[in-house]
Amino acid sequence: MSENKMGALPEGRLLLTMSLPVMASMLISALYNIVDSMFVARISDDALNAVSLCFPVQLFMISIATGIGVGLNVLLSRALGAGQQARADAVATHGVFLSLVCWAAFAALGWAAGRPFLALFTSSPGILSMGTGYLRICTLFSGGVFLLFTAERLMQATGKTVYHMVIQYIGALINVALDPILIFGLPGCPAFGVAGAAAATVIGQCTAMAIGMAMNARLNPDIHLSVRGFRPSAQITAEICRVGLPAALTQALSTAMTAGMNAILMPLDASAVGFFGVYYKLQNFFYIPLYGLTNTMVPIIGYNLGAEKPARIRRLTRWALWFALAIMGAGAVLFFAFPKTLLGMFGKEDLAFAGGAAAIRILAPSFLPAGAALTFAGALQGLGRSGDALWIAALRQLVVLLPAAYLLGRYCADALWFAFPFAELVTLPAALLLWRRAARRSLSQSIH
Repeated sequence: MSENKMGALPEGRLLLTMSLPVMASMLISALYNIVDSMFVARISDDALNAVSLCFPVQLFMISIATGIGVGLNVLLSRALGAGQQARADAVATHGVFLSLVCWAAFAALGWAAGRPFLALFTSSPGILSMGTGYLRICTLFSGGVFLLFTAERLMQATGKTVYHMVIQYIGALINVALDPILIFGLPGCPAFGVAGAAAATVIGQCTAMAIGMAMNARLNPDIHLSVRGFRPSAQITAEICRVGLPAALTQALSTAMTAGMNAILMPLDASAVGFFGVYYKLQNFFYIPLYGLTNTMVPIIGYNLGAEKPARIRRLTRWALWFALAIMGAGAVLFFAFPKTLLGMFGKEDLAFAGGAAAIRILAPSFLPAGAALTFAGALQGLGRSGDALWIAALRQLVVLLPAAYLLGRYCADALWFAFPFAELVTLPAALLLWRRAARRSLSQSIH
């Protein structure tokens, strides 16, 4: 049997061919989430507010699914690299099992606690009613989220990222096609409003999940999923959680950072909050490809760690660093050169913050150190050092950024934006040190 391409192809070519489909699928996922919001906004402001209040729960589900996926990715690719087929199959089956457990937990919580949770934020009967219906549908059918992530990570861990892209496209197309039909109705089909938006989302997710699982069963010979004789292993479950929990927390940090920045900006200038929301959407067009690149590193590094090929891991990390700097360098140039054009994409009302163009020029240089730091974080996850990756994320988004933003904002509101490049420049050497320490330990051990 020929060796998996993750242990044989030249590192630069391997990383590029595997990461491009992941980047494309992540961009499509981000785009159809924006489309969802656009459709719901046409119903009413209350409808958009109802869906927005449910968003933290959806983010939390995605964070948990991401954690399971990273743990699964690292352990599965390492087992395959070491030629341990039985362990690889056991890890894959446990990934599915944990996803089913999370589905059951969120379904129960969403049904029982959905309305009380929303009541913490609003007393509007209309928003509560629409939000409760939306949240119950999304949580009852959250198996589409958890098992879809699992199906995708099984493909990533075995190097089949094109399949990953295919199922994301299918889910996105179904969601976008059903949104206007189920929200506004068509001749012969009633209008379900906000509930229709939830239904379109879960139908797209569940269909993509079913296709993804079928693809793994028929087109992924590197793993064998079977419930026959399956017994949950506390050891494998603990290993997946140990690697995955920091990744889940890392995913959740961006939500905390956004909330913290909004709390700092609101007393200074309410229009700055709207600007920051627009900037965050704009930066995602470069950060999402970067995340696609770093996500792809995880199984490749895990595979080569299991196969005891430390030189390949070092070369792969260097290639990833160059690719990341190219992506983020392009973003920095574009943001610095055309800030008003970029802001204008979201309408004239989003130019209400007078300092927007100047702020974007201040923020643009932060892209380069951020790209390098996130590359080292991805390499650390591949080595199974998710805790170190979590520290990098915490430094970037909480420990350094928020105090610096608060202090600079008190000195001068326009100076607040320098907190972003400052936080990235502080984080980069720390990320480099963590990577070098982990590489010394893990890669030297893999030789013996």
